[in-house]
Amino acid sequence: MNATITTNPLRIKLLAALAGAGLLNGCMAEPEEITEDTEDTEVTAAGSNVVISWAGTAYDAIVRPVEEATTLRSLGPSMMLMAQVQLAVYDTMATITRDYYPFSYQGTAYDVDRSAAVATAAYRILRTRVPGRGAFLDTAYASTMNALPPSSKKTRGTALGEAVASHYLTLRANDNIDATYAWTQPTTGAGVFEPTVAGAQPVDYKMVFVPPFTFSNAQSASFFPPAPPALTTSQYATAWDETRRLGGAASTTRTEAQKQLALWSGENAFRWSLRNLVALATAKRLDTMQSARFFAFTTTSLADSIQSGMAAKYRYNFWRPIHSIPRADLDPNGATTADTTWAPLLNVNHPEYPAGHGFTGAGALVESVRAFFRTDAVSWTLDTVGVTGLTQTTRSYTSLSALARDIMDARVYAGLHYRFSLEAGRVQADRIVDHVNANHFRRR
Repeated sequence: MNATITTNPLRIKLLAALAGAGLLNGCMAEPEEITEDTEDTEVTAAGSNVVISWAGTAYDAIVRPVEEATTLRSLGPSMMLMAQVQLAVYDTMATITRDYYPFSYQGTAYDVDRSAAVATAAYRILRTRVPGRGAFLDTAYASTMNALPPSSKKTRGTALGEAVASHYLTLRANDNIDATYAWTQPTTGAGVFEPTVAGAQPVDYKMVFVPPFTFSNAQSASFFPPAPPALTTSQYATAWDETRRLGGAASTTRTEAQKQLALWSGENAFRWSLRNLVALATAKRLDTMQSARFFAFTTTSLADSIQSGMAAKYRYNFWRPIHSIPRADLDPNGATTADTTWAPLLNVNHPEYPAGHGFTGAGALVESVRAFFRTDAVSWTLDTVGVTGLTQTTRSYTSLSALARDIMDARVYAGLHYRFSLEAGRVQADRIVDHVNANHFRRR
């Protein structure tokens, strides 16, 4: 069964009308134009757009917080830190060009070197918040700065980058992304999540306490989906059976193509999302201001969707197929029968509903890219690395809706989610992306 993902023409028309009437963010908002390197873009030593280059440096530093680390940083804190960096870069560029309203930083700058400014803003935040990657970051920063001849423009650019970084370090000083919060197991039983890794705390419980960027923690719940369907319903039984048939490690119903799609979704979600966003910005040849806005919009949308989505997960504490299928004798639904030998193809350790790849990949990632380019018809080649058994590592799309469908299908084929959970997560993230798009990153 394939989920149907469509754009919402009414929503698009409504946002366009509001923008045309100047009612978004209290300012006149002009239609966005996506240019291809139309400005006199300053570059790094490697000859690339400095914003794109430092986005790549940032996600590499964030995902592996200590050199040679074998355990990667989890999705939630990674995306929050990436959004912090990209917002600083965006505000740096907005201060220089004066084409867009800044997100938070209020300042002025004249005749500055944008490469020095962007690199300094990103470097200072990363060097402060990811000290374990100091050598890597120092090398990257020296490469950018040494390629720029000494000048008053470079000096002013460096000063601007330091000022914006200082602002964002203060703004997010108590964001809790490195804090530890003990999770307490609710009373166990039918429908109740239990850790899927013996003896381990569930992943990213801390996100309940991390402040979002575009709304408050208290407002986060306003984006939550309704509670999952009752265990007695046919909706639950139908979705449960689909996952049982197609998502088991030993499934004889799932095809090899479906298995490859499931494995394609198995990489660390932060690394996969950011690497492919960098690839898309590069392929579209976005200039420095457009790429700064692109990364700020997409990563902020992702960060806030992940915060609200993870908070919803820990609100509902719904059980995963890894437990619901072998323990179906505990639920009150006569249409489900326990399969005590069943295990999922892939495994993650946090509550099931709403689905993370619903509010992350199929939701915030796809919807923010669609909103940025103002079309569903975006050509995008995405790759996956480091997943055992994966043979089809690259997939190309000409439709964001098709990408969203594949992401959602993949998590059913992996045995990780029920179909209703993926759809709930996608809708939750779509609402958050609409909120971000309507209130931030607007033209002056």
